Amino acid sequence: MIIGVDRLLDMIRTAVNITGDAVLSCIVGKSEGAMNLVRFHDPHAGEKEEDVHFGKE
Repeated sequence: MIIGVDRLLDMIRTAVNITGDAVLSCIVGKSEGAMNLVRFHDPHAGEKEEDVHFGKE
């Protein structure tokens, strides 16, 4: 009985952990000026293949 309940709680803990990591990454990226806000707010971002360049390439 505990195993069935623990599986559900584990999925919830995992979802909270992933959400927290994503939010913190966005906060740090925005504070460092490394976040492209136009792309972040684009509802169609990621639907097509595109080249992504990091840094000074």
